[in-house]
Amino acid sequence: MTDFPSSIYLPRTKNNKSGVVYTPANDTQLYAEDVSKLDDEVVALEQNLQDKRDRLVQIVVVAPGTVVPTGDGLFTFVVPAGLNEYKIVSAHAGFNVANTAGDLNFDVYNVTNASSIFDGGDSIQIDDTDKTSYTSDDQPVLDDEENEVATGDELRIDSEGEPDDAEGLQIFLTFRKPIT
Repeated sequence: MTDFPSSIYLPRTKNNKSGVVYTPANDTQLYAEDVSKLDDEVVALEQNLQDKRDRLVQIVVVAPGTVVPTGDGLFTFVVPAGLNEYKIVSAHAGFNVANTAGDLNFDVYNVTNASSIFDGGDSIQIDDTDKTSYTSDDQPVLDDEENEVATGDELRIDSEGEPDDAEGLQIFLTFRKPIT
């Protein structure tokens, strides 16, 4: 956790710009007098922002050259400690060879929490003859109550459709640590 200074410290270390007069009652204007421990705050902010970077996880569910099967449990991913308390903010999929027998949907199911990360039936969809979900007419909608993960959570990849000739499946999950 980042340590931010909890209050204004004395003595004040910065001077106002020439001609600017400090008015304590004016709480909508920032003055140099309100700035203290500036270097510590900058370091704390940089550390905090560094922790907020997105983490992209690419899961090779089905190897290239292999037809994508149907059903639950195509692949299981265990959330590592480095993603503890992160939220899944984006979920997409891609084939190496496109399917030509209709749209295909894929769910990411949190086995530990017994819930899908998606809101209702709005899971990852790859449209007929497309190779990725990025161009799908129906984009996935994440459930903001169910998309947070914890160390050790088991995420299961499920196929919701009848793939005909799609080959090689990858799932792309983007994790982001919420700003606290």
